[in-house]
Amino acid sequence: FGDHAVAIRLLDIILQGATMALMISLVRRGTGNDLWAAVAAASYALLYVGLNYASTAQTESYVGLLGLGALWLFLYYRRAVGFLLAGFLIGLLFLFKFTLGILLASLAVTELLLFRRSWSKLFIHYIFLGCGFAAAFLLFVAYLAGFDAYEGFQQMQMFLSGYVSLEWGGNALLGHLKEVARNVPAYFNDNYSPLFFIATIIGAVWAVQPPDDDRSTAASKSVILLRSMALSFLLLLVTVIIEGKHMPYQFSRIFPFGAVIGGFGIVWLLRRAALLRTDLYGRLAI
Repeated sequence: FGDHAVAIRLLDIILQGATMALMISLVRRGTGNDLWAAVAAASYALLYVGLNYASTAQTESYVGLLGLGALWLFLYYRRAVGFLLAGFLIGLLFLFKFTLGILLASLAVTELLLFRRSWSKLFIHYIFLGCGFAAAFLLFVAYLAGFDAYEGFQQMQMFLSGYVSLEWGGNALLGHLKEVARNVPAYFNDNYSPLFFIATIIGAVWAVQPPDDDRSTAASKSVILLRSMALSFLLLLVTVIIEGKHMPYQFSRIFPFGAVIGGFGIVWLLRRAALLRTDLYGRLAI
């Protein structure tokens, strides 16, 4: 799009539009719930536009498209090619920012807990995921060698080492933990919206322990999607804590997964409200 600020913003609009479309496809493909899909996409849009100008078009802005894309392939295209491509997409995220590669661990744990049928198949799927991840890294190595960019990469690593030492060097651990205890709850209260945070908690609780009276196939598919989303949300939040900067754009990596979880919570609240209203009308009619 050219070397211009407008081009950067145009790319970001396209990127976030594609993320929302993928989110809708992911929820509809897994659950057939159009309302949940629409609420999730709308929630993501509101969360993202709630960021200030400087916090958009960041590295984290790619987490939705690549992370949800990897999850879509992992959940709904469970073949060798699907696992390879899922690993490759997470490998690309790893190259954007090393800590984002934690999503590979999310897929690995999801495979172990939700899909394992035998240890041999589990191992094969891990191999495919790892090979896809490694392919992205090897492409990067080829770029460094082919374009004589290794020296610049070394300089960047030296800068990052110094940058990280500001947070973790010396006796900074206690100070870091204090910052986490203060800034993370403050972010969810001030920026994430208390109401949406409550909806996210509802979705996460439902993922861990769905109601005993809902064991339908649709509910089972919803649980699988929610659990995989909740695990990714949690691990990405851990990476924010590890990095220790707590800027709004750094929290934006959790938006794609939080939007789906919170979207479920909002739909659940709306349906509970509708049931209560119907029950109230019934009582009044009597």
